[in-house]
Amino acid sequence: MPKVQRPGKYRVTFSVRSGSESARRTIVVQVLGKRPLVETRPVEVVLTGGSTEIGRDIGNGARVVPAIGEDTWAIAGSQERNVQVIVVDVDRYGLQLVRDLHTVFPSLKIVALTNDPRRLAQAVRAGAAVALPRSTPPTEVARLIRRLTRR
Repeated sequence: MPKVQRPGKYRVTFSVRSGSESARRTIVVQVLGKRPLVETRPVEVVLTGGSTEIGRDIGNGARVVPAIGEDTWAIAGSQERNVQVIVVDVDRYGLQLVRDLHTVFPSLKIVALTNDPRRLAQAVRAGAAVALPRSTPPTEVARLIRRLTRR
C-alpha cells in the first residue's frame, strides 16, 4: 500500500508468527481524496500501554481511548473515530509498533514513552513525533498532546 494514489477502501492484513503460533488481523482502511474534511467528531487519543492519568488533563474536548496491543490497529483504522494521537509505551510494545504505526498511518502523531535513553532517539527515528521519558509528569504529557492535536 505504499503507493496508493486513488481514493477508496483497501484491506491491510497483518500476520505475526512466534514459534508455532501465528495470528492474522485484517483491517479496512479508507483513503480519502485531497480535499480536507471538516471534522465534527471529538479528537481521540489512543493510549497503548500509557498511564491513564494522562487522560484527565488533556481537555480540548479530546477523548482518551485505552488500547491493548492489537486493539490499537482497529481503533486507529476505524472510520467511526477521529484518532489524531497515539501514545505508545515503547518499553512494553517495542519500537517496531511505532515503526509500523507510522508506516500505515503517517498522518497520526505518535508519542513514545520509554525509560531507556537510547530508545528516545530510536523512537523518533522510527516515526514518533515526540519521545519522552516515562518519568515525565502526566500533566506535561497532556500539554504536549494538546499541542499536537491543534496542528
